Amino acid sequence: MFIGTVLIFCHLFTGLVLGLLLYKFTSQRWTFWACALGSVLPDLIDKPLGHILLQSTLDNGRLYAHTLLFFGIVMIAGAVLWKGKGKYVLLALGLGILLHQLADTMFLDPTGWFWPLFGPFQAESFPDYFGHSILVELTSAYEWVFGLASAGIIVDRLLRERGRELPFMTERAYGLMAITWALFLSSLVFAIYGLVISGSSDLGTSGAMYISAIVAAAGGLGLELASK
Repeated sequence: MFIGTVLIFCHLFTGLVLGLLLYKFTSQRWTFWACALGSVLPDLIDKPLGHILLQSTLDNGRLYAHTLLFFGIVMIAGAVLWKGKGKYVLLALGLGILLHQLADTMFLDPTGWFWPLFGPFQAESFPDYFGHSILVELTSAYEWVFGLASAGIIVDRLLRERGRELPFMTERAYGLMAITWALFLSSLVFAIYGLVISGSSDLGTSGAMYISAIVAAAGGLGLELASK
């Protein structure tokens, strides 16, 4: 079984907020959308591949797009595009992919993350994976929060690109969001410290959430910057 699990809207939210930071510092609108896509792309590729096409042999939803090799290929292509055209879009896509891999705590699965250096992917068993995943998505309280927050950011970005904005997405609202995430991060830092002191090696889902929360805290500040 996997060490940590982050659901789709949590991945998307962290990609959106990192994308806003990239947009702020590059002034290229497609960096925002590329980073958001990258944050969910590994699952869009590997889940159908592993749980449908390769179900009889692997049934593993963390395959090629969850590897450092995949991330490296995208970043190399991004560097070539940036050097030739001055565009950051593929670099942003690569950072979104890396963000996804870190949130999934792939570093705790060296066989998968460093594939093919340590051998083939491990076979797993997930009966009715998609049915179970839909049920988890619908019953997860934090996924509803991340989903609604993601929808608000996407709608706000689309409107801003057309010279409009949502009335409630003001600088004050972005600042409040940043403070909220900073407080959330502080509580999680103490939780991580507790795990380290206890010597526990089973981070579980909480380990993935810690990483996502760190990115979200930084992203909250990015939201405040991007609103100015």
